[in-house]
Amino acid sequence: VTILVLQGRLDEARQMLSKEADASPASAGICRIMGDLMRTMPILSPGNTQTLTELELKWQHWHEECERYLQDSTFATSPHLESLLKIMLGDEAALLEQKELLSNWYHFLVTRLLYSNPTVKPIDLHYYAQSSLDLFLGGESSPEPLDNILLAAFEFDIHQVIKECSFGSNMREFLLLEYASGLFAHPSLWQLGVDYFDYCPELGRVSLELHIERIPLNTEQKALKVLRICEQRQMTEQVRSICKILAMKAVRNNRLGSALSWSIRAKDAAFA
Repeated sequence: VTILVLQGRLDEARQMLSKEADASPASAGICRIMGDLMRTMPILSPGNTQTLTELELKWQHWHEECERYLQDSTFATSPHLESLLKIMLGDEAALLEQKELLSNWYHFLVTRLLYSNPTVKPIDLHYYAQSSLDLFLGGESSPEPLDNILLAAFEFDIHQVIKECSFGSNMREFLLLEYASGLFAHPSLWQLGVDYFDYCPELGRVSLELHIERIPLNTEQKALKVLRICEQRQMTEQVRSICKILAMKAVRNNRLGSALSWSIRAKDAAFA
């Protein structure tokens, strides 16, 4: 349901909620209230004759109704529904809690505007785009080439768009890098992204190193897969870092022999 709400597919979300209500009669009442809020959210659809001013008024009334339900703690017994309500109110903190589902900053931007300012003026798009990028990345990573192109487009700076689009001299490599980055964002397809980076002679290795560093090593099996990829490509620093992480995990699990083995493999005498 959360994914559907983030994508603005409220009709489908309502259908899912009705099934949840049928399965759990105790929460049927609040599920019905949430379903009504989803059903009554004003949207500007093709063929609709209402003006933007009318839409803004209806949306404001709807937004205030959602706010009242939040203030009254109507959904306090259901953290999931309360989280959905906060998303529908455009709450930035609630949206950022769903970063993994949003996957990128421009998805975050669209969802944020849908629920906080659906009639945003074109002149304000750049402000929202820049702030969404900053919020989503949170200083943890730098903007990628596509991000700069989109920011320039939101600012209606056609010359900068053309300049950014000439990134490198190889459009084929640019597209491969973007596709590989998309694969890396998927929990089960990230290994395919490695092969695409290998076919990018200019920036493939650097990009792969950056993406490797962001992979969460949730299990030892996954860590070993990442380690094998790094060793095959002589990525010494990444190999050392992964070995240290595995060594520390082994220490925490009181597997001292394994910890020493990983420390030796890291080739860091001081760490061992």
